[in-house]
Amino acid sequence: MSKIFKNIGIFESLILLVIILFNILLVSYPLTNVLGFEFSAVNAILLSFIAGILIIHLLSKEGGKILSLYYSFKQNWLIILLISFLPLVISIISTILTQGCPISEGLLFYFIITLPSLFLGIALGFLSFSLSPKFRYYWFVLFFFVTVFLWIFEIYFNPQIYFYNPVIGFFPGTIYDEDISITATLLFYRVFIVIVSGIIIFVAEKMYNLNWIKKTLVVLLFIFSGIGFYFLKPYVNLATSQERMQNELRGEVKTEHFNIYFSEDIPLEKIKNFVVNHEYYYSQIKKILKRKDDFITTSFIFKSGEQKRKLFGADRADVTKPWLQQIYLNKDDVLNVLKHELAHVFSAKYGTTILKLSHNFNPALIEGFAMAIENNYDNYEVHYLASIAFHSKYKVKLINLFSGFNFYLSTSSFSYIYAGSFMKYLADKYGIEKITYLYGNGDFQKYFGKGIKELSEEYFNFIESYSIDSNKNIANYYFGRKAIFQKYCVRYAANRLKNAWHDYQSGAFNKAKREFSKIYDYSKSYSALAGLVNSLLKTKNNNEAEKILKANLEYFEGSAQYYSLELSLADALVRNYKFNEAKKYYSNLLTQRPRYNYSFLAKLRIDMLNFNSKLLNSYLTASVFDKYELLKYYYTKTKDQASLYSMISLSEQLNQSYSNFMKQLVKKTNKKDIFLNFALFLEGNYSADNSDFKGALNLLQKINHAKELRKFKHSINENIIRLSWIIGNKDRILSSTKFF
Repeated sequence: MSKIFKNIGIFESLILLVIILFNILLVSYPLTNVLGFEFSAVNAILLSFIAGILIIHLLSKEGGKILSLYYSFKQNWLIILLISFLPLVISIISTILTQGCPISEGLLFYFIITLPSLFLGIALGFLSFSLSPKFRYYWFVLFFFVTVFLWIFEIYFNPQIYFYNPVIGFFPGTIYDEDISITATLLFYRVFIVIVSGIIIFVAEKMYNLNWIKKTLVVLLFIFSGIGFYFLKPYVNLATSQERMQNELRGEVKTEHFNIYFSEDIPLEKIKNFVVNHEYYYSQIKKILKRKDDFITTSFIFKSGEQKRKLFGADRADVTKPWLQQIYLNKDDVLNVLKHELAHVFSAKYGTTILKLSHNFNPALIEGFAMAIENNYDNYEVHYLASIAFHSKYKVKLINLFSGFNFYLSTSSFSYIYAGSFMKYLADKYGIEKITYLYGNGDFQKYFGKGIKELSEEYFNFIESYSIDSNKNIANYYFGRKAIFQKYCVRYAANRLKNAWHDYQSGAFNKAKREFSKIYDYSKSYSALAGLVNSLLKTKNNNEAEKILKANLEYFEGSAQYYSLELSLADALVRNYKFNEAKKYYSNLLTQRPRYNYSFLAKLRIDMLNFNSKLLNSYLTASVFDKYELLKYYYTKTKDQASLYSMISLSEQLNQSYSNFMKQLVKKTNKKDIFLNFALFLEGNYSADNSDFKGALNLLQKINHAKELRKFKHSINENIIRLSWIIGNKDRILSSTKFF
């Protein structure tokens, strides 16, 4: 035993102690407390650095007599194995004890991300020692940090937010994408890094006895090879240059203030709609901020989340790079998020550093600024939702929210709403100019004459007195969600869920059912439960679906997902011909009113039950096309406005003709009928999305003063202003727009 440990001296023992203590600390934090992507990526950085330092130390102990990887491993195999696998052992224990997540995929991340980086660290250590034994540590630190931070150039200059890095491995670019999986591209890249590391070691062994001139030439060869690979990366799908982005999207238009690149699969009429809305929001934000300068913004529009993930790196999150004046949007999200993302572009003028972001990159200032300008969250004003949250159980200390990166510790809607509402309050009371100064400096005392604590007290007095119809269910819907840091087995579950839903979509319902059941057992994920229930219903296990929903509904009480499960349970009861019990749950949803869609869905089902229970049963089990046909039949018989929400949604899924769809609708208003008035609101937005701006304006003007829609009055007025502007300026804008 003593022979085995004879080469582990004080230095080696200290290194092992550092690894152990660091990893014990690491497993005490969210995301890194389980064996997965984050744990592996952090250890990739740590172990690659330690491996390089260690190999230099071991070579120094030998006096540099033999520069050989084989000899070094033969003499020091135990210490190398210990630094390689101690973190893995610690993480497996933590994973089993804290969350009980499966470790199979975590093992893959460790072997594909961490271990190749460790080998690269050894290679850089060999190269540094071979280059100059005297300055070996200085060279290694230089090589290591240059290698680690190469990604900065890609993120700064390229239209991407993901990166592949020799040390870190891969970074997806956003915490909003829970699904991070091992892909063929990542596997190829890590094998490539191992091969390159082997080449570096081989060359370092050969160059050890060369003179300094030849050594310099070898190092220059490595440097120029690295630079060459940096520019080659877009051609092997490891980076996205401006040229690659434009070539893959292919569509292009130029307006007075925008260069818009878009997937050529998007219809031209839709692009024209996007063009006029881009110019409208540009003019509106410029007016709000009292700006006189003009600038060009580049907008990239992707046909799908899949295309966006491939080219940009984040399939769900719409993102802005203020320093490049670029925004990146999914086709289906453009009109919902455009104002918010353009506000980020405008904020660049007030930002600091070369990134043009807020003081200390404070996310509450970044997003609070954009939300204050947008002042719209799902058709509500930000003050309304902040007041709903405040009067329910969802409260926040603004001094904490605006400190460091605490913004991300709460669910995104919670942080966005409060930050935006607070910033809008300050802008309205003290002037928008002071908000722009605060954005770049972060000093509340300097610009408002009061610290954030005193301003917070003012703000909450305002929010407390804000006139609302208090509804805890609305608060639960928008704020009753877990932040990613609070979820269990988040990365593993997200990846398995993606595969399970793929099985479901392809019709393999029994396979999907088994996978959803396994995922739900360890993650308690709503998506897994929903998938399990849907799979059971598809395989006509209606009684089991009802039983599972009843057993798990209470677990989700107080969360956003509770209402969807209530609806699913009621639907399952209808399939089991328990109509009275189903009606009870539908009625609960109508009373709760968490969001307008649930009100429409529940009211439609109650009305259909009263009209013909068999029709509802048929509707719930029908295909998308048959659902649409059944609803058309039902609407012609009843003129039930509660069916409009589902009809519009199904029409969009089926790409139905807009003009034919609108011809069949009843155009009337009733000040006391919220479903009719809100149906007209939905129709108005639907018309605007389909470029029928005059028709949309006419619909919204009819309901502008409906008392039943007072919570949405701001959104209605904003849309009326937008549509009026577009109608007056559309021809001018499109006539000067260049289509390529």
